[in-house]
Amino acid sequence: MMSKKAQLVGVVLVLAIIGAIVGVMVVRKASSSASESSGTASSGSGAGVSSSDNDSTTTGSTGGKSSVSKKKKKTTSGSGSSTGSITSDPTSAKYTLSAFAIGDWGTTVTQDSCCTRSSTYNDYDVNAEDIVANLMDQQVSAASAPPKCVLSHGDNFYWTGIDSEGSRDSRFTATFEKKYGGDNIKNVPWVNVLGNHDYGGASYICADDKGLAACSSAEELVKALSNKFQWQSDYTSPNDNRWILKDHFYVYSIEDKDSGVSIDIFNVDAGDASTHGAQQTCCQCYGYAEGSDKKCKNVARGDKLCSGGDTEMFDACFDKFAEWGDDSRKQLAKEVAASKATWKILQYHTADDSWTFAESFKSTKAGGVATKHCWYIPLDGGEGKEC
Repeated sequence: MMSKKAQLVGVVLVLAIIGAIVGVMVVRKASSSASESSGTASSGSGAGVSSSDNDSTTTGSTGGKSSVSKKKKKTTSGSGSSTGSITSDPTSAKYTLSAFAIGDWGTTVTQDSCCTRSSTYNDYDVNAEDIVANLMDQQVSAASAPPKCVLSHGDNFYWTGIDSEGSRDSRFTATFEKKYGGDNIKNVPWVNVLGNHDYGGASYICADDKGLAACSSAEELVKALSNKFQWQSDYTSPNDNRWILKDHFYVYSIEDKDSGVSIDIFNVDAGDASTHGAQQTCCQCYGYAEGSDKKCKNVARGDKLCSGGDTEMFDACFDKFAEWGDDSRKQLAKEVAASKATWKILQYHTADDSWTFAESFKSTKAGGVATKHCWYIPLDGGEGKEC
């Protein structure tokens, strides 16, 4: 029997705010299934298709009928290497399953920026989130297959995440509900992971009645770190409870029942990553150095500007991130092996240096791709470019 494949048509809309590299890895496998779980794999509703194996089949579902095209391997002489020859037109493909993706999107209430070139920003830069939200809303209604969900790669609330339970709902209202409140997109589920800025963003993690403040002990720091996660996880959106953050690791699935094509989305807490991860977050240097980039350039464990020189505090924070990360990866290995979904997506905020991903689908059999922190599509609709 011919295996079913799917083309995940994702719209990646990235707001460039502060350094983080978001990666999405897609791995193909046959079969289907449905639903959503925390710690257990499932499959969901979906359709549409594409993969770049040497010899592959693309299937499109239209009006109950399926069209099939074969793509054969093309060999070039000289180097002895071979590349796949694309004979189909992706823009004319018919698909019935899609998802949007967005990362580093959580603008501040004051719309400020850390970038040195912010003085040259125009209205499009300052109001980037509103513009992107409007485009997403338009695309939901324009798409032949409206997105089943929005993959949210983290950094949902700049600069320091949710700072208190009391301020949580008003912050969600200001920079999430009101921004992504268009009639078309307001009921689409948001599947979230947290980024380094959601955990404090290298500033103080703790807070008092006056605002962010230095933690007084390792226990207080770990509690504050856990609260940063819990306050987002516990949020209930007034729009069909669309905000989804089940755990530090969980599986969310979508499916198109007519075609049987499904996608499992594996959400991983990568807060212990070596890049924009636990080292910077746990040092909290921007808090101790009052926001000085220069002073925080080479700060490390034991330095006065890293957890106030308190190594016990730093280690407790670092160990908590390692605990979440290790458990996420352990569950990931188990659930990916058990998954019967047609496609698998791994979603996380920023990766460890040892996690390697290719720059395009063509250069890897696993179908891995590294997205850029700032990526845009020119007004002429041409190929996307890195900022």
